[in-house]
Amino acid sequence: SRTATLVLIDGVPVNDPGGEFNYGNLSGEDIERAEVIRGPASALFGAEAAAGVIQLFTRRGRAEQVRPHGSISLERGNFTTGTWRAGLTGGSGGRLDYSLQAGKFSTVGEFPNDGFRNVTGSANLGWRLSHSTQLRGLVRVSDSVLGVPGQVAFGLYDLDARETNRHSLVSLRLED
Repeated sequence: SRTATLVLIDGVPVNDPGGEFNYGNLSGEDIERAEVIRGPASALFGAEAAAGVIQLFTRRGRAEQVRPHGSISLERGNFTTGTWRAGLTGGSGGRLDYSLQAGKFSTVGEFPNDGFRNVTGSANLGWRLSHSTQLRGLVRVSDSVLGVPGQVAFGLYDLDARETNRHSLVSLRLED
């Protein structure tokens, strides 16, 4: 059941009230890895994890990486489908690490008002206080718009219906 699976991004629960999570609005440019715990994990994560847990971890920079590492990509396809991604990771002075990621996916779809657009940006910053202690901040924002064309089989298009989703995640953690 989708409503009994807890979804975490860097340890922060992101399920909507009632347990739902819309994976259609999740982009992966800032996701480094995913861990899945199947079965009842409520003993460790609470009652909202009765069916399991999906933990997503965002990309981090390396404090030892003094020279920044950047990436950029652009893809195009049918129905004016396009994706761009950009990222910058690195560190400074052996104490600071950072990862800045952004991306956009868009398509116009096959029918009038059948488009989809999803824009995501994130910043993951860490400051090493000592060898084993770190302060980490995360900001992640996503914004998506989906056109809802209506009864296309009957030629009845609704040109005004839209579904919008905006999600923000802010986290400040002290890790030891």
